Amino acid sequence: MADIQKIVREIRKEIALSREASLIFNDKELDSELLEQIESLCFSKDHIRKLSVTQIKAIVDTVFNQMRRHDIIEPLINDPAVTEIMINGPDRIFIERKGVVEETKLSFDSKERLDDLIQNIVARVNRTVNEAEPIVDARLSDGSRVNIVLPPIALNGPLITIRKFPEKPMTMD
Repeated sequence: MADIQKIVREIRKEIALSREASLIFNDKELDSELLEQIESLCFSKDHIRKLSVTQIKAIVDTVFNQMRRHDIIEPLINDPAVTEIMINGPDRIFIERKGVVEETKLSFDSKERLDDLIQNIVARVNRTVNEAEPIVDARLSDGSRVNIVLPPIALNGPLITIRKFPEKPMTMD
């Protein structure tokens, strides 16, 4: 798996060097263009073409999710059974499913990757979060509520809570 992560970093670096950062993060219409660029880079490299289709797809999805989505928590956000996601630093991620809180096996490679996710979330809603303003509340595009707390308020590293809402609102029936 370390080789896959090395390839992911390699592809991200090449894309970052070839594109303006504002294009990478700010324009939803560029999603398909970015996906094409990631796939093209993967298939242009001999050491990647030798991998299985499943591994190449995992690389493409990982790079895309890191750059345009919510990194490793994207599958949790898309899972309708998950109602809350709690990130307590880069290596402790919890979810609530059917009223039960459980720790996941997911973790960010580094604190920097978690910081990237935080800045990606707040940039999409034109907010900032930093040491001077360490708390921010926002909403994701799907309506989920997000609360982010940074040090010095959060003593053990960045905290993110994402509260999702059911697709079908509860009724009195």
